[in-house]
Amino acid sequence: MHLASPRPARAPRLRRFEPLLCIFVAVFALAGCGGKNHTTTQPMTIQAAPLSQTVPDGESAVLVVAATSETPLTYQWERDGVPIPGATDAVYVTPALAAADPSVEYAVAVTDDKGTTKVVTATVTVEPVAPTLVSELQLPASEPGKPPTFTVTAQGTQPLSYQWKRDGVDIPGANGPSFTPAPGDAGSSWKVVVGNAAGEVTSDDFTLPTTGGGPVVLGMLQVGVAAPGQTLVISTTLAGDPPFAHQWLRNGQAIAGAAGIGDSPLLQLTTPVLTSADNGVRYSVAVATAAGSVRSPDAVIHVSGVSRVAAGRAHSLAVSAGGDTVWAWGDNRHGQLGFGNAVSSPAPAVVGGLSGVKAIAAGADHSLAVKQDGTVWAWGHNAAGALGDGTQTDRSVPQLVAGLNNVVAVAAAGGRSFALRADGTLWGWGDNTAGALGIGTQNHALAPTAVGANVAGFSRIVQVAAGARHTLALSANGQVFVFGDLAVPPTNGSGVQPSPALVAGLSSIAGIAAGDGFSVALDINGRLWSWGANASGQLGLGDTTPRAQPVAITRSKAGNLLLPVVGLAAGHDFIVARTVGGGLLAWGAGASGQLGAGNSVGASAPVPITGPSAPMVSLAGGGAHTLAVRTDGSVYAWGANAAGQLGIRSSEALRNAPVQIPALDVD
Repeated sequence: MHLASPRPARAPRLRRFEPLLCIFVAVFALAGCGGKNHTTTQPMTIQAAPLSQTVPDGESAVLVVAATSETPLTYQWERDGVPIPGATDAVYVTPALAAADPSVEYAVAVTDDKGTTKVVTATVTVEPVAPTLVSELQLPASEPGKPPTFTVTAQGTQPLSYQWKRDGVDIPGANGPSFTPAPGDAGSSWKVVVGNAAGEVTSDDFTLPTTGGGPVVLGMLQVGVAAPGQTLVISTTLAGDPPFAHQWLRNGQAIAGAAGIGDSPLLQLTTPVLTSADNGVRYSVAVATAAGSVRSPDAVIHVSGVSRVAAGRAHSLAVSAGGDTVWAWGDNRHGQLGFGNAVSSPAPAVVGGLSGVKAIAAGADHSLAVKQDGTVWAWGHNAAGALGDGTQTDRSVPQLVAGLNNVVAVAAAGGRSFALRADGTLWGWGDNTAGALGIGTQNHALAPTAVGANVAGFSRIVQVAAGARHTLALSANGQVFVFGDLAVPPTNGSGVQPSPALVAGLSSIAGIAAGDGFSVALDINGRLWSWGANASGQLGLGDTTPRAQPVAITRSKAGNLLLPVVGLAAGHDFIVARTVGGGLLAWGAGASGQLGAGNSVGASAPVPITGPSAPMVSLAGGGAHTLAVRTDGSVYAWGANAAGQLGIRSSEALRNAPVQIPALDVD
């Protein structure tokens, strides 16, 4: 159910494809289009013409043609009847288009080696982008005795119009991005309306303060989550009669060398390089003039820097970028949070005794961690031996898994665990129902046991994904092996496979994920393939029909070709995928909001996740909740929350859209 660390042997090749993966991919299984080779006796056929589409001003259009022929094909794209140099592939990405040229005709001539040519066309319409404000009004620096000049920064389709207002009334002639009030206008309210052909936006009101000569702190920049190794600039703006004397404070104590006196109303402080020990530190500034003194509100520093997350049935884990801190939250009935007790927690807390951690994983009710020295540590539920310590006794603090070294990744699901060593061997222990450990039997293993030891071709494993009742393993040559309960409802029979078996029809695979009776694979071209149970639409194929063989996921619920995928994670009966650029898609069961689409409805085809625009770099799917790490190290969660597994310090039952977890505290 949970992915191991990214596949190291394929990562360089995948990165090499990422420039190409920034476009839509032809998803038909056609020769020359990245699909499976096959032979045809038919003449050249256009399977799919490029789609006419509408794109925002300043963005590119992606045009795809799919054709088949018994002979090689050549392509030549044209714009308004003029051939485009170098545009000779089945996929063409236009340059950024401008609203000044609102409708463009594109065509592609497809030719086989017999000289037969077919031409198909598409129209790209460019729509203007309504203005948005990059910055709101704030009091800028100005010379003593002179009024400040306000400036607003806006973006959108040009030309932009500006209209400044004083106390809600238009100011004649104030039609630029900057405006200087007249002297003596203290107490007046100012705002600006920015517009273009697509709409308009109005700034917040800004009132020029009346100070009576004493200093006024107009605002403190409230800094957000920072990653270790970063610095932050904290600033505040003053009003009053200069000169201003100031002293910066850290947790209420004066900072040596961070004081001064001057006429500028803008004060700034750059923090030292931050570490996890700086989480929760408060910065403020004290200001004084001849007329009085004032202290600013606190700016609270949040240092998270999370690099990876893991999700179990109803608990969650996170590890810091440097591996020095592991956090846990949610259900703790079996000690799976590692706190030394069985008390559940809706707030993240530090797991004691762990440092130098490079990988984590979560089973249904147990947890795993790999340290930099290659050792594995386990804690939580142990009824089937998931902790690998030779017993069936629960542990509420991390315990060393004996007999393992040089481990690079771990995976877990249900009551079983896996460790992948640097030499490509795979080891499993715990619940072995239906042979899901792949050790050739259906007997539970209370200690690490070699997986597929006598299976031909099962070597150089680079990734493992554990589902509820079956397991996938990915080899260095891009092949996928499966073991465990392979029954596909409504097929009768156990479908037990106690040793690894090759999955037919898959090649050049770069990533895998497994849930409850279903599997998903990601190939090096960014395409997804799914098979298995499908009662909740978790195969992403637009229906609820199970599949016994891998089938390509080609389109979103809206009918659009999927952007290439570069990462995925499986929950119990849903999937979350990360596309090129960091956008998120999800499909499958959604009653608990685990799809993050702003509702509690399932989807049998991919739907976009509603949430922050910054790219996500790590994903985890749990029983009915999802976790994601943003590029700035902050963590978002959505889905079921009955046990506090979202970490949002709330008792609400669920969240159906991503919500940021408050800064992870460091003890």
